[in-house]
Amino acid sequence: MSECSLFSNNRVESFSGKNHRSLSHTLMLWFMLLALLPMTLVAWLGYQQANTSLTRAAATDLEQTALLKAGFIKNWFDYRFMDLNSQAGDHNNVALLMRLKEGLQQSGKSPVEYVKSHDWRWRVDGVQNDLVTLSRRYDYIYDLFLIDDEGAILYSVAHESDLGSNLLSGPLSGTRFAQSVKATLATGQIHFSDIERYSPSNNGLFAFLTAPLLDESGNRLGVYAVQINLDQIVALMGIGGKYQHTLAHYLVGEDGRLRSAINGQQEQVLTREAATEQFYRWRQEHGEQGTQPDDQVERAFSYTGPDGQTVIGTHQEVRLPGASWALISEIDRDEALAAADWLGRVTLAMVLLTGLLASGLAYLQAQRITRPITQLAEASMAVAAGKIDQQVTVDANNEIGTLAGAFNYMLTTRQIYERSLEQSKHESQQALANLAKQKFALDQHAIVAITDAQGAITFANDKFSEISGYSREELLGQNHRLLKSGLHDEAFYCDMYRTITSGKVWQGEICNKAKDGCLYWMDSTIVPFMGEAGEPESYIAIRTDITQRKQDEARQRQIHEATEAKLVIASVLAQPLPLNERLDQAVDEILKI
Repeated sequence: MSECSLFSNNRVESFSGKNHRSLSHTLMLWFMLLALLPMTLVAWLGYQQANTSLTRAAATDLEQTALLKAGFIKNWFDYRFMDLNSQAGDHNNVALLMRLKEGLQQSGKSPVEYVKSHDWRWRVDGVQNDLVTLSRRYDYIYDLFLIDDEGAILYSVAHESDLGSNLLSGPLSGTRFAQSVKATLATGQIHFSDIERYSPSNNGLFAFLTAPLLDESGNRLGVYAVQINLDQIVALMGIGGKYQHTLAHYLVGEDGRLRSAINGQQEQVLTREAATEQFYRWRQEHGEQGTQPDDQVERAFSYTGPDGQTVIGTHQEVRLPGASWALISEIDRDEALAAADWLGRVTLAMVLLTGLLASGLAYLQAQRITRPITQLAEASMAVAAGKIDQQVTVDANNEIGTLAGAFNYMLTTRQIYERSLEQSKHESQQALANLAKQKFALDQHAIVAITDAQGAITFANDKFSEISGYSREELLGQNHRLLKSGLHDEAFYCDMYRTITSGKVWQGEICNKAKDGCLYWMDSTIVPFMGEAGEPESYIAIRTDITQRKQDEARQRQIHEATEAKLVIASVLAQPLPLNERLDQAVDEILKI
């Protein structure tokens, strides 16, 4: 297998490995994101807007309903207190209580015994008609009481077991009724007992209104009391608004216990605690430490209701003489937001349906886009494996079609280029072969060395090592000063350096010293190679050994000088002079030579 084929196979394996990610899947993901993200965002914003609007509408309805109900309760009790004041100031009621107190005192009996006596019946006959008529006229009145200033019940319309009892010291002294009577006797003000289960009346749920009875001088004779049932209040709690299923209005006392039933469960009154977040907010705002006014506008909010479900609720303050209630109005949050939940489900279904349609369309479009790309990739792999006779056919008249045309053009161009490259390769190999021959011939004749710009030897051929006596390893990295013979002065070297650094070729004869100390002469040519900046980057020195020629020239000079000296001596000795003069003259001529 060729290196090219092996490389191509490896590349194919790497492209199809574990890290490969499908462009089709990526395109599908982006198409779905572009289709679903805006729709999901709009749907979510619409759902949130509907949720907010419905929550605000439910809160507004609760606030208005609670305000109306609280107003009704307050008005109802205002009328009851007006009736109470009117009856407490009735002279017939004052006179009846005075008659009964007088009879009790004269009888010497206990109140329990006296109310069973003939004298008691005689004293109330005819006088009680107004009280009996009043109790029958108003459905909220269960019983009417006349109580002396010592707490004894001397009269009641219903004649139940509490008649004759002492509310201050008797078995009923612990009742809320008794506490209300005590408060009225102590303060001279009307008082509300709050709701309780009153045992003399079959343990039913009742409340009591008490007011002082005064004689003409303003002296406190006792208490006028009304035992009231709360059927109208209970009925009012059951009247709902547009939320019929989970809407609840109920009263809570300061102790956190119910004062009215939730969903008609009367057995929970006074026994079940409704200590929700709404209750604690009411007690914080309007309790003993509260600073908010009773007519403060209350806003509804979401919290966990008494049954553990999430509700939207609000409260209203109902303050009465002797008691304070919280009227809490609640609606199950799921019912209040049912329309928003329906909208959310419909929107979710639409988003899912749109997602399915978008995924199908995205898949088809992704296949249209990626199929030609896959063909291009397969063709590219084949080309990489050496099969360049490839053509890709793509009918799409778009960028991918343009890419396929460019790929086919690239293949055609590559074929032409490879043929040209093959021809260039052949020519280059031929040139390299010729150059190798020339280099061999040059190495056989010349001494070649290459130095860098700083003069350090970077190449030396075998002839250089042979003539200098240094190995190639000893020469590389050294400067030519290593071979300096000392025969040339500094001006010689300065002229050489100035010539080659200016980019010119220097030619001349130079004497070097070999490693063994022998001198040798070379005919040198130094050629600088200039860089892009116009500065020399390296130098090549081509030298020829002319040591033998130099030695021959020296011998020829010596022979010439000896012959010339002989001729001078002969010429001088031939002159007609004394021998001594001729010898002196011959020596002088020889010295001149």
